[in-house]
Amino acid sequence: MSESLVTEKQLTKAEISPVNLNTESTGTLATREYLDKSLVVGKQLSDTIALIPQYWSDFWQAYQRPVTLLGWLIAGIIALKVALAVLGAVNDFPLLAPIFELVGLGYGGWFIYRYIIGFASRQELSTRINNVKTFLFGQ
Repeated sequence: MSESLVTEKQLTKAEISPVNLNTESTGTLATREYLDKSLVVGKQLSDTIALIPQYWSDFWQAYQRPVTLLGWLIAGIIALKVALAVLGAVNDFPLLAPIFELVGLGYGGWFIYRYIIGFASRQELSTRINNVKTFLFGQ
């Protein structure tokens, strides 16, 4: 006994007549109301899944800048963690950590001598910093 497919007009009716489904093997009965409700839920679920691309498009249009900023923030945090892990691994070598400290102290001394001691060199440094700010952020 095979039943024909239920149309949308029939989905709104709540008939409670039992339908025999595969009684030879299981012997269970299911009500037409149960089948109608399951078809309605299946159609609603299918419609919702079909609208997911539209929902995503609307979400992206509304929140493109915050999502992009959040992505850059997460990428920066990951890059910082990787850099710190590499630095921690390099510091485990016995002679590399003191060598890096000496290089840093030497560069700091050179920077102070080159840009901080004289008045003209401080103006040159200020001009370079302002040029970089203008290049990065504009006027």
